[in-house]
Amino acid sequence: MCVDSFSQKSVTVNYYGPDDIILDANTIRGQVGYTWADINNLSDSMEHRKAQLVDLRCEFMLISNAMDKYMNFVVFDALYTDIAFGKLTTKPLGTERAPDDPMREGKFSFAFKWGYDFYLGYRNKNWGLMGGIRPQWSMLSIGDFSSEANSGGLGFFTFDYPLAIRGEWRPFSHFEYRIIASAWTSVKAGMQTRGVKLELPTFPKSRYWVFVELASNNDQYLYLSTDAASAKRTTLFTAGIRFGSIF
Repeated sequence: MCVDSFSQKSVTVNYYGPDDIILDANTIRGQVGYTWADINNLSDSMEHRKAQLVDLRCEFMLISNAMDKYMNFVVFDALYTDIAFGKLTTKPLGTERAPDDPMREGKFSFAFKWGYDFYLGYRNKNWGLMGGIRPQWSMLSIGDFSSEANSGGLGFFTFDYPLAIRGEWRPFSHFEYRIIASAWTSVKAGMQTRGVKLELPTFPKSRYWVFVELASNNDQYLYLSTDAASAKRTTLFTAGIRFGSIF
């Protein structure tokens, strides 16, 4: 009986060599959502370019996972890649043309964002407040309208570094059951990148959050890569589920 009891409680210990790579799931966050995108202010005679996209995002903690996440001075960071793809929902331009005519607008739409969120602040068992910066590269293509680089950009990618604030509130007993709100705005002339995000926990002991995010910016767009670029207003609304540690 003693031997059986001991064997049931035994565990396997793995020894890793210097060349082994160990990926800790606690360093990764993810996001799956649905995005509504809109390029407006194109012209008085042109309809808004609207699209519906499936959004996928992966985040990696570079610093915050190695620091104290629970009390007093804290760091929150995320190196992320965000990809969204879907189709144009506005009536395409040039539908009266032949299907193989290059001036007939396609429906495929795509968005990409790569960046790094870095916040410093204070957190205790009841609340947290942090401020930081969000340098990011991004692009958006809806139908045949594609973003063009602004000053400091590269190709179709635009660059910005909005300042941000993040607040956390713990209304119930479990520590990770926190409501999170964040907002950001650009300090770069002409960009006007702005956004807000709200994350609501699902169950006290789960690491899943329902989120909604509304973001907008002023970008330059080319139609079929032939027309001169002009500044337009872009609005993106995303809703979905986040998973992983909030810290």
